[in-house]
Amino acid sequence: TLYAIGRTNNNGFGKNYRNNSVEYFCKKLKKWIYSACLNEQRCNFAVTVFKNSIYVIAGYNGRGLISTVERFSIETNCWINVCNTINPKSTLNVCIVSSGDVTLMMNKD
Repeated sequence: TLYAIGRTNNNGFGKNYRNNSVEYFCKKLKKWIYSACLNEQRCNFAVTVFKNSIYVIAGYNGRGLISTVERFSIETNCWINVCNTINPKSTLNVCIVSSGDVTLMMNKD
């Protein structure tokens, strides 16, 4: 299943705002369907999948950098806050190595 998570919108008056929406593409219906929203609006975050859960890590919420990590359970359609990164960060990448350890890679400060 393909998911689209969070975004930045422009209100048409030059003001950008962040969104906490989540959508997935339903192959059977051939259309996008809204799913449970993130607990916190954000953009420029890292996202990864591990053990049938989607993880969204850190990002920018429109007011500043954030450190929250949220996990989405596909079975329960629910986001929960699982931890925080050591420091708030934005514009990062993530990978999971075979041991299950998570590695964050920063593009910029």
